[in-house]
Amino acid sequence: MEFLNSISGAFLASNTGYYIAGTIILALGLGYTGAPFLLWTLLA
Repeated sequence: MEFLNSISGAFLASNTGYYIAGTIILALGLGYTGAPFLLWTLLA
């Protein structure tokens, strides 16, 4: 979890847009479905 947090922090520090896109791609890549997926699409 610490590793993911550091990656997220790096993306956020470099570019918020890339951070958001990366987070959504990461969520899809991990195979989130149902409520989490709907949450990501609503935030997109």
